[in-house]
Amino acid sequence: MKKNSPSIFALSTPLGISGISVVRVSGKNCKSILESVCPSVKFKTRYAHLAEIRDEKNNFIDKGVVIFLKSPNSFTGEDMIEFQIHGGIFIIKKLLSCLSQKKNTRAAEPGEFIKRAFMNKKISLIEVEGTHRLIKAETKMQALVAQGLIGGKTKLSCDNWKNKLLNVSAHLDALIDFSEEDEQLQVAKFKEQLEELILELEEALKSSEVSEEITSGINILILGPPNAGKSSLFNLVNQEEKSIVTSIEGTTRDLISSSLDIRGHKVNLIDSAGLRVSSEAIEKIGIKKIFSKSKSVEKFIIILSPDSLKSQNVKVLIKLLEIIKHKKIVIVFNKNELKGSSDQEKKWQKNLKIISKYPSITTSCVIMKKQHRMYSQFVEFVFKHLIESNEKLYDNVLFSEVRHLKHISNVLFYLKQAILHKNSIEIMSEDLRLAIQEIECISGRIDYEKKLDFIFTNFCIGK
Repeated sequence: MKKNSPSIFALSTPLGISGISVVRVSGKNCKSILESVCPSVKFKTRYAHLAEIRDEKNNFIDKGVVIFLKSPNSFTGEDMIEFQIHGGIFIIKKLLSCLSQKKNTRAAEPGEFIKRAFMNKKISLIEVEGTHRLIKAETKMQALVAQGLIGGKTKLSCDNWKNKLLNVSAHLDALIDFSEEDEQLQVAKFKEQLEELILELEEALKSSEVSEEITSGINILILGPPNAGKSSLFNLVNQEEKSIVTSIEGTTRDLISSSLDIRGHKVNLIDSAGLRVSSEAIEKIGIKKIFSKSKSVEKFIIILSPDSLKSQNVKVLIKLLEIIKHKKIVIVFNKNELKGSSDQEKKWQKNLKIISKYPSITTSCVIMKKQHRMYSQFVEFVFKHLIESNEKLYDNVLFSEVRHLKHISNVLFYLKQAILHKNSIEIMSEDLRLAIQEIECISGRIDYEKKLDFIFTNFCIGK
């Protein structure tokens, strides 16, 4: 940070009535601020002091725990203060007002504390992004991906790839300056190393493509004829009456979406209009939307019932299944509480043969609502066939930001270019330099001095 940068302060906990609130200050003015707001205490670094906090006129504000952290041993790498005060709105505003009047001190901008930590090399750009994702995480899987960024899994992989490239690059530079007869043999060996690295990077890129699904959620579209129980199922899984349910066919006219957590996974469940041939204008628009949405969604729950087995409904389902037949689909045979429902699975499969190849479950939304065991079986069924298959992919996610994927794609491009330029080690070396730079952009650290370490430790030039 610049020497004349002002100190910054901010409320680090939500503004509202609570047992405790935390106000943080960072910058070179921390000592003078402490002397003015807590004049009766002689602060030691990294010690918690119970102190009276006073304003510029020596009026009492609050009594709380105050901690002073001396640079560089703080989150931002600067001198820091942490005020742990009572969570009263007046107290919070009074302290913030008091701090705002201190010389060369101002309110922090959004993210400025962590920005200073990054600028002072206390945290990498990967950890910054991981921290942001962890704060926003709604589900276990989102948190695990964020923890991988913070915990160093991503940085460790990047450092490993970077070190491999630095090693090859250093050897190539040595060949340029100290050409030997076996130059092409050396280049052939480097080519093999680069090809192995390309495979590693391609695998990492492929595994990380599911990161968008983790962040935005897995989209599952509920389909079926009118009155088969789509909205009842939608409400049941949400544990809330989000869709209107009536005995009138065509009650649901539009797509209704809701996000929920199913065993640590964010799932976007989408209710839809009943699939049938309709002359009603609004209902026709709703059915058209289903066909359009089906092109972008990869996972479906098709819900059927004994009383919805009609020839016109079958025709529309055949048309839709032709579009989605290669996607992930589960069949729910609903309303097994009705008389004559025991053989509905056979009847549906006879009229709609394609559904026999998909996983199915026979159940009742009415009974599921009363029996938790049956409801749990249904959730387990959906999880197993529509969600669980992605869990192993999630474990291997290294990159969750669009910029990460872009930089890795660029690394792959330069490595493949380097192999193409194997007959010109000068151009090959430049390709590797650009590849290394792309990896360094991920963590936000661009430092070529490490390359010298490889030259000095791996070569005996002049011996």
